[in-house]
Amino acid sequence: MICQIVCKHAPGKAQALLAVLAVQEPLAFLQCLHWHARDQVPDWQAEVLTIAERIADLDTFRFFTYVLEALPVDRGAILTPFVRHEQAGIRRQAMHALGKVPNRQLYMDSFIAGLGDEDSTVVHATLQALDGLKDRSLLPHYRRVAERYPEERDYVLINLDHRLKELGLSRAALLWAQA
Repeated sequence: MICQIVCKHAPGKAQALLAVLAVQEPLAFLQCLHWHARDQVPDWQAEVLTIAERIADLDTFRFFTYVLEALPVDRGAILTPFVRHEQAGIRRQAMHALGKVPNRQLYMDSFIAGLGDEDSTVVHATLQALDGLKDRSLLPHYRRVAERYPEERDYVLINLDHRLKELGLSRAALLWAQA
């Protein structure tokens, strides 16, 4: 709380406090940067990237992805290890963030892993992250999604239908064509 107040009202005095938080309270550090010091994020690049090695909870990872967007780095390369994280919430957030990188097609292996994820909310996030990426090599993976989810769950099928529509296909045509 104190850091947020200092960052908001006296950003110049927040440097020492932020340095301590980066080590001891990564979530508070990332929140302060995101909410009150976005213009200073590049100055904290080393600290932010070091936090990636210590992320163990969804809230910290979520704020990590927000702050990461302000850094001049290859976000995709940083995010891909989280696609296979043990926590479904972190995998879901990783997919969401990976969907925002400018060179998404370089991370097709990660998206394919997301389409095959055991958690339907991760599959949903992956389908959303693929919005506008018209890659026909995804069709076998889309078909497996359609087969795994014969009924709507967590908005998987509606998002699958959107991706298929971008390719000029329907779910019925996809399943029929490859039967």
